[in-house]
Amino acid sequence: MVGVQIPHHFRCPISLELMRDPVTVSTGQTYDRSSIEPWIAAGNTTCPVTRAPLLDSALIPNHTLCRLIQSWCVANRRCGVESIPTPKQPADPSCVRPLLSQAASTSSAAATPRLSSSFRNRLAPSAAAGLVIFLKQDDRQGSGGHCGQPWTTLARPQTRSFG
Repeated sequence: MVGVQIPHHFRCPISLELMRDPVTVSTGQTYDRSSIEPWIAAGNTTCPVTRAPLLDSALIPNHTLCRLIQSWCVANRRCGVESIPTPKQPADPSCVRPLLSQAASTSSAAATPRLSSSFRNRLAPSAAAGLVIFLKQDDRQGSGGHCGQPWTTLARPQTRSFG
């Protein structure tokens, strides 16, 4: 990025680098996720810019700013600016938990449909593992969801066929 000035509002106030995954905190300030997450994890309860108390630790993705940054990167590609990938959204436990509960309610093995091995092979193992870890961590916080049982069928290789 030789000779290219990054617009001020595209820079993270913590790292002063180009934001790759802009998120907004409860005070309305936007930061790069990779900078604000360690700030909050370290036990800080105030906004780094305004010093106002953070009402919660929720990080809301700023999709509009992300698209503007991506467009700016594409427009300045000839100047050596690398495009940033679209951030992947984490799964929302409130949306996933009812699906898992519904899947767990069919308790008999005969009633539980098995995925074909070709379909299981098409799934991204790291994404599925990340979702299970995310849900298990959320479950430990007292949500009471049933997240382990439905995924064991998905992760386990099929040992017998049902005809």
